[in-house]
Amino acid sequence: MVRIVNGQEVDTELDISHLVIEDDALLRVWRISPLGYSELTLEQGITEVGESVWLARVGLGLTLWEGEFEEPVMRLWMRWCNQQGQVILTGAERADTEQQRAERLAERLRAMGVNPDELDEV
Repeated sequence: MVRIVNGQEVDTELDISHLVIEDDALLRVWRISPLGYSELTLEQGITEVGESVWLARVGLGLTLWEGEFEEPVMRLWMRWCNQQGQVILTGAERADTEQQRAERLAERLRAMGVNPDELDEV
């Protein structure tokens, strides 16, 4: 396949290994091979929060997750997960988690009579 990028022809080859369909609280996944499609999810698909499917070739899983994500609205989302089905945090989510951890640590230090703002940086 050839496509044009910034006015230049670039040879690209897409290696599409999976077909994923997420529609209104239903997640279905198929592996694509030269022999055809084979479904990785059960025929009814994934319908429950916390259920996941592992994409071995990709090294990631997909899961349904409910919460606020990229917008302040509680809803159902399709998210990447690890092999145990735990959602992989985005950079922003990791930063929020680290900020909360730092705030808890600062509170513990204050409770011990130490002002964290007066500590020397390491």
